[in-house]
Amino acid sequence: MASANRLANETSPYLLQHAHNPVDWHPWGKEALEKAQREDKPIFLSIGYAACHWCHVMERESFEDEEVARVLNDKFISIKVDREERPDIDAIYMTATVAMSGSGGWPMSVFLTPEQKPFFAGTYFPKSSRYGRPGFLQLLEKISEVWSKDRAQLARQADELTGAVAAEAAKETPRGIEAEAEDKAVAQLARSFDPEWGGFGNAPKFPAPFALSTLLRHHAKAGDDLSLKMVKVTLDRMFRGGMYDHIGGGFARYSTDERWLVPHFEKMLYDNAQLARVYVEAWQVTGDPELRAVATETLDYILREMQGAHGGYFSATDADSEGVEGKFFVWTLREIEDLLGEADAAVFAAAYDITEEGNWEGHNIAWQPEPLADVAKGLGKSLDDVRAVIARSKPILYEARKKRVPPLLDDKVLASWNGLMIGTMAFAGRVLGEARWIESAKRAAAAVLGRLARPDGGLYRTFRAGKNGEEKAHIDGFLEDYAFMADALVDLFESTGEREHLSSAVRLAERMILDFGGEEDEGFFTTSKSGEALVVRMHEGQDNATPSANAVAARALVRLAAHADRDDLRDIAERAIRAHGRGIARQPRAFLTSLDVVSRSVTPPIEVAIVGSPDDPGLAALEAALARRYVPGLVLAKLDPKSERRSLPHPLLEGKTLVDGKAAVYVCRNYACSLPVTTPEALNGELDAALGRAKTEQKGGLSAAALPGRATAASARALLDRAKIAAELTTTIGDVPVHRAGVLIASYREAEAATLLTAAASRGRNLIAFDPERAEALGDTLPRLAETGTGRDALFLVLAATEEIDPKGLGAALGRARVASVDLVLLPATADGIDGARTAAKALVASGLAHAAGLSFADPVDTSLAKSLGNADGSVSFIAAPLNLLEGDAAPVASLADAGWSMLATRPLDGRAGPRTVHLVDPATMIQPPPGPPLAAAVAELAALEEEYRKTIAIHLRAEGADIDPNELLTWSRELGRAEAALDDLAEVEAFVAQSVAPVIGAQLGALSGIGGPLAERVASLRDRYVEAVDKGVQALARKVASRQAAFAMTAGKAASPADPAKAGLVALGAVLGAKGVTAALVTHRRSEELERGATWDLAAPALAEIGAAVRKAMPKS
Repeated sequence: MASANRLANETSPYLLQHAHNPVDWHPWGKEALEKAQREDKPIFLSIGYAACHWCHVMERESFEDEEVARVLNDKFISIKVDREERPDIDAIYMTATVAMSGSGGWPMSVFLTPEQKPFFAGTYFPKSSRYGRPGFLQLLEKISEVWSKDRAQLARQADELTGAVAAEAAKETPRGIEAEAEDKAVAQLARSFDPEWGGFGNAPKFPAPFALSTLLRHHAKAGDDLSLKMVKVTLDRMFRGGMYDHIGGGFARYSTDERWLVPHFEKMLYDNAQLARVYVEAWQVTGDPELRAVATETLDYILREMQGAHGGYFSATDADSEGVEGKFFVWTLREIEDLLGEADAAVFAAAYDITEEGNWEGHNIAWQPEPLADVAKGLGKSLDDVRAVIARSKPILYEARKKRVPPLLDDKVLASWNGLMIGTMAFAGRVLGEARWIESAKRAAAAVLGRLARPDGGLYRTFRAGKNGEEKAHIDGFLEDYAFMADALVDLFESTGEREHLSSAVRLAERMILDFGGEEDEGFFTTSKSGEALVVRMHEGQDNATPSANAVAARALVRLAAHADRDDLRDIAERAIRAHGRGIARQPRAFLTSLDVVSRSVTPPIEVAIVGSPDDPGLAALEAALARRYVPGLVLAKLDPKSERRSLPHPLLEGKTLVDGKAAVYVCRNYACSLPVTTPEALNGELDAALGRAKTEQKGGLSAAALPGRATAASARALLDRAKIAAELTTTIGDVPVHRAGVLIASYREAEAATLLTAAASRGRNLIAFDPERAEALGDTLPRLAETGTGRDALFLVLAATEEIDPKGLGAALGRARVASVDLVLLPATADGIDGARTAAKALVASGLAHAAGLSFADPVDTSLAKSLGNADGSVSFIAAPLNLLEGDAAPVASLADAGWSMLATRPLDGRAGPRTVHLVDPATMIQPPPGPPLAAAVAELAALEEEYRKTIAIHLRAEGADIDPNELLTWSRELGRAEAALDDLAEVEAFVAQSVAPVIGAQLGALSGIGGPLAERVASLRDRYVEAVDKGVQALARKVASRQAAFAMTAGKAASPADPAKAGLVALGAVLGAKGVTAALVTHRRSEELERGATWDLAAPALAEIGAAVRKAMPKS
């Protein structure tokens, strides 16, 4: 064994496993980082954890190897990190690993500059090349060579990768959470659900506690049978599978197969905490005794094997023992027979699939592929007899297994993981009536709050008892440590009624807000303000193996808001969730804990106050009745009238007393309590009524803070004056002055839309129209504009709906735009549907979400439509319709003005000539793509690569019968040719690329990249060349379309302004705005660079009819 290295003084079992490697390991810290800078060496950062199987493999193959150690010691500074001790470091470099390689995992192997910037990252590497992976020794030599000879390349790569990590961690503009977010998450889960074996997705299968809890809550709220079915099937298959330890209790980390048979044998505290809780909740819903039994066995396993004498819970047990994965857990049929005797062994073997040949690598993993009732029937025995054999067999096998060499116990105590288990123990102890679990939770809470207390009142993250009994607590706590513990202490208070747990929860929560809270809308950071400065300060909202710390922090605050009567805590919680609103909208399934917080926040909770003394026999019956009920978001408080602590304040307990000396329960909701009840039957009746009301009274989503008000004359005038807009370029709508060339935001890219809005406001273009899909761009930008002096009240906002919208839909759009109302809403209408559209528009104004309304038409107003519209009435007095040099007629527009309508001209600079859109502006002002080869050449290059694909790859795929249909892949030479005939302008090219080309090619090449064997190298060679060729083809397509677009514009320009075609846009807009009855125009803009085109116009332009006739005559007929 090599002499001890610097890791010998650490407390982490994972670091201590490497303390005798020949590698000169450093723990993460100032010494190692300064040494890297001083010696100008790259850092090799290895991150793992004690129970990680492939971490052990890489250690045996590489880190115990003298040759590898020499290279690492000579040319690198090697740092070893336990991801469980330092989740902050793990999160940063996992983001980098995923960004570089497309996937992550442990061991994580990252190479850094001395400034901690990553430039290369991966996971497990064998010492020599195999499994399609480069050899670690070869990789070290290559990186060392590049570090010496081409440092600039690595520096660029480090900057790019660090930028990617920073972008991932960057603050997003907050967004409200729509009411349908949970429904969408459930739909996503349903699409990936395995109806046969349960779980979600393909192998490897991970337990999904967040998903199962969400489905139980959704079932309770919506009565959704499918949600409950997904839970029941998954929980049944998981505990019957080999992932569940049928001998000793508890769950392994995950299953390597779809049937849950073969686990990755490590057991993690956090998995068992979350799964045990879900099994208890599911028992509450279903009453299934098997679910209760699984929870009981799991929590008893934790008490027996995972709680130290100090009270804290240990972290994990390893997958390996004696260097072999799973050896401790598997059996042979002979072992079972020798231990149980022939008769009982036959029953046990039939129940748990124990065979001579084995079900895994010649051995047997105990699992139940068939329900016990079917096993009993097959054996010709009663179900009770089979259960009796199993019940007497398990202790015998457990005792025999204890004599084996056990897997390594990772006995460090982590505050956050202890919080998860404390909460589950307390909750399960209350629900299932097991006082020993509540006592266990109290011991663990005392251990964490005592042994991990910092002198300044904060928390350390971890402690571990040393060989001589000494304990070392170290590493300042992270957000998850405070959040998980605060949430757990609320559980402990609700289970015991002991106020000190609530006081401790409030104290931790207030410290958490102080140390980890960001700016008002940022949510919580994962590291404290005073913590070590790393390359990025992360804040995350997604759930991973453990729930999102941001979400649990918010949940704890929402619960404490109810218990402590603290609305300020609820406000902070809601802001923390809205900080991740955009991520929730994109992928709600990844934010299930956040959705739990939304549900708790927007739905008034059912609050239950229990008053009674422990010696009152009626109290136990009432508590048992409550325990059997699944009540999402329950707020529970207990009062013992004989306790010395009865005077401590609690809002729910004020005025609550015994009833005629008997224990009583008060059920409250929406700040009103029922009359007290003293019997289980009456309590169930009150709970039924409260749950029924909760279903019917459910509110919408969690709205973002909306900018109040509407456009005002004073603020709008101030903006126009700051931008020096001439009076003749403005008009008034009501009493609000607006620029007559309104801006219709039509960018396909949200960031560009936001830039466009900012630029428009700075130029005084304060008539802003947007559709619901662009609402988020406003939500991003309006608050920032307000901070710089352009308030919501300076902008006349028009929501131009693209389809029928009701007040609920309008409210959702305004929530995304972060405004309380719009000044005008336009509803799409047709000549045949005017009355219905008008009625719907009036309803929107009546809702208060819009101050005025109008109708929008896709086609120009003609005489017939003008007559059908009749007179404007009340709040519906605007018409929006195309009017330009090629479309529309000034006469019917004038008649609309006489009938009281205000006209907003759409497409004033874009007209339809036959099948084509013509931009009525100077071609010289159009955005042009860079020069390059013609489309025909680019298509030919693509076609050649596609022929290569068919001859060298597709032919083999067909022969091998691959799932991929090779004839459907890589046909873009044909598709680009078709697109050229169909697209009118660069905006349509941009949309075509974003919506069709990029995602489809990504999926196709992704499918091909999954091919292994000899074809893999050919695919890799073709892939990069094909992507480059497609990019050339798209650029050529853009040039072709832009060239045709410019030719049409030149023709129109010469006809509109023969003396100076460059002024065609000024003349076109002037003619439209000069037409009688036109209040303003809504000029379509996709980029901020286009704004100058519509900023002004020819005030003396010829009449629309005159100039329009000239342009129409000049345009080609096809």
